[in-house]
Amino acid sequence: MKVMQYVVDIKNNRIYGAEGLSRWEHPREGLLVPGAYIELMRQAKAIGFLDYYMFERSCQQLERWEKEGLTEFCVSCNFDRLTIGDPDFSDRIIEIASKYNINRRHMILEITEETFVYNRGNACRNTKLLSEAGFSLALDDFGSGYASFRNLIEYHVTHLKLDRTMLALFDTEDGITLLQGIIKAAHSLGVSV
Repeated sequence: MKVMQYVVDIKNNRIYGAEGLSRWEHPREGLLVPGAYIELMRQAKAIGFLDYYMFERSCQQLERWEKEGLTEFCVSCNFDRLTIGDPDFSDRIIEIASKYNINRRHMILEITEETFVYNRGNACRNTKLLSEAGFSLALDDFGSGYASFRNLIEYHVTHLKLDRTMLALFDTEDGITLLQGIIKAAHSLGVSV
């Protein structure tokens, strides 16, 4: 099951995009969030199936919105570290997206920092190829344990999503200074936060 979570610009309260989210409607447990089933899918070697399915559905939604005139709307889609490490990842993403009439810049591929710890070589190659193919790339959960500014440069990132634990730093003056520095550094690299 796919649901969309809208992304809002807090400066003007305008919706400018959405993120495709997976949910599992379990017959006994009800609606489950990814944390309840992602590890099981990894173990069953089925995580790639979910990732590519979610990406295809996100492409379909973006095409629909663009046909309706939402030409500046962005859609983002998460990918597991195992999927991004697949040598064929970039080829499969380009193949799926080619079936749809979409602006690839408006399709944001979200990757987590842990991806680069587990699959650095393939992840670097895949993100470079996808950036060259016109896709936007977001580094998700920045600050959750593997934070490195090097990743912003090496992986052609266009968007930076701070982990919610980073926002807890707003409780202190030093935390605010650190967050302001992260945001300023990202913006100076042309990366939106």
